[in-house]
Amino acid sequence: MEKALIRTKKLILHIGSWKTGTTSIQSYLSGKYQQLKADKVLYPMTSRRRADGGVDTAHHRLRMLLDGADGAMTLQVAGVLDRMAVELKQAQCETLLLSSETFMDFRRPETLRRYIEADEVQIVAVFRNQAEFISSMYYTEVCHRKVIDLPMDYLDGFNGNLLDYASCLVPWRRAWPEAQSSVSLFERGTPARDFPAAHMMAQIGLNWPVVAEDNHVEHKSLPAQATLFLRQLAASGWDDMSFFDVFKMCHRNADWFAPVKEHYSPDVLQQIFADYAPQNKALAEEFVSNGPREFAPLVLTERDTWERAMGDTSAVFPTILKRISRSAANACT
Repeated sequence: MEKALIRTKKLILHIGSWKTGTTSIQSYLSGKYQQLKADKVLYPMTSRRRADGGVDTAHHRLRMLLDGADGAMTLQVAGVLDRMAVELKQAQCETLLLSSETFMDFRRPETLRRYIEADEVQIVAVFRNQAEFISSMYYTEVCHRKVIDLPMDYLDGFNGNLLDYASCLVPWRRAWPEAQSSVSLFERGTPARDFPAAHMMAQIGLNWPVVAEDNHVEHKSLPAQATLFLRQLAASGWDDMSFFDVFKMCHRNADWFAPVKEHYSPDVLQQIFADYAPQNKALAEEFVSNGPREFAPLVLTERDTWERAMGDTSAVFPTILKRISRSAANACT
């Protein structure tokens, strides 16, 4: 067995999941690097610092490196962990805090156990009901990664294992059976959703006064019509710069589109929610520790309203293109 490369009094692992305010949380933690150190908590720069000198807000690179090594101790893994150990020692912190939603589907959590020795471990996770999650993920994939799948094709190809939240947590419990699990649901009206940064700080025992500006929601979603419009642009071969210029213009003019957020019909979303009811029951019984223990019933757009908004987008898109052309022309004059 490899000798642990990092020794800390407490290890906190924020493992996601996606679409639960993780970007807001990570931006907050990154911005409070010095304040956290003053409270003996290190949110390490190691594995966040980029080759160009910039600093990312989360530890996605660490997860990618460990996953690529597939459980082996490579020179790259050893180098990153050694640098993190040095950073921890120099900061004189007692707690090491790592955050990446990509940890949610990390295949080998036991690898971290071998490399990081801690007297106390806390695993923090937040989950969103599967119907909202898949619709929000579709928006992100189209608008940020230019995925060109239609909604149902995207759903058919999605890795359903990521929607079985209880099973996602099992490898982490197996790696650290003694760890404290802080599992919350991303529900309307709860701190996890309304104040993600403040909720995170409360979970790790730092009840700082978090101001409203620190709780802003990143990547506010466009209406579903806008997503399909951008999907069509991506499928038509628009270059990245032009595509993202239009994306920003759509954000500035969201009222161009019908105010319907769901990319899937109410019937499809209700079926997704029903399909994962057994897994969600297991999540509530085994892991959820505070707040609501089960997802609330879905609140969806009326079927007729959804169908009017999404049924014939071909009539909407030419109008949107004309508006974009006029806006671009006005900006140049």
